[in-house]
Amino acid sequence: DDGDPVDITPPVLTDLTGQVHEDGRFTLRWLTDEPADTEVHFEPSGEFLDPELVTEHSKTFRGSLGARYVFEIYSTDAADNQGFGGRWSIQL
Repeated sequence: DDGDPVDITPPVLTDLTGQVHEDGRFTLRWLTDEPADTEVHFEPSGEFLDPELVTEHSKTFRGSLGARYVFEIYSTDAADNQGFGGRWSIQL
C-alpha cells in the first residue's frame, strides 16, 4: 500500500469575467474546479493574494479611469499545484 494518491493536478480556472464600475473600481471573478487560493499579478508590478481556499473567486480593485490594466490570474490548491487562468487586460 502506497497510501493516499498524491495530488499533482492543478486547479482548472474557468468563467473569468471583469466588471468595470463607474468610480474607477473593477471586479475580477472566476471559478476553480477545486478549492484554491486567489492570485492576481499586475504588470508592470504588483500582486494580490488571498490564501483562503475557495472555488468562487472575486476581488475588487481600485484603478484610475482611462487607465488600462494588464494582469495574470492564478489559483493554487492545497497541494501547491498552480493553475493559470491566462493573461488579460481591462480598460477603465
